[in-house]
Amino acid sequence: MNTAEEFERLAKKWAKHCESVMVSPFLRDRLNHPAYPKLVKLGWPAIPFIFEQYQEKEGPPWEFVLDEITGLKIVENPYSYSPYKVRKRWIEWWEQQQTTE
Repeated sequence: MNTAEEFERLAKKWAKHCESVMVSPFLRDRLNHPAYPKLVKLGWPAIPFIFEQYQEKEGPPWEFVLDEITGLKIVENPYSYSPYKVRKRWIEWWEQQQTTE
């Protein structure tokens, strides 16, 4: 299975899980799924696929997968952050990466 197929498979599972725990106030409930570390393990090759999902719609907290893959800590405090502002910063980072390639 190639990276795109594996990403799609894992992303669907994680999105379904996140939707099922949406009412929980605890971030750990969203991150506590076997697909999450597997998505992180896909590494840098998964980043374009993450941004396709992240830019298009609301869904799983991709910002945490991105933090772990890139080593950047755009989410400074996971218990008190603005998902809108973090998403905006990640998208700006991604756009900058596209112009430097």
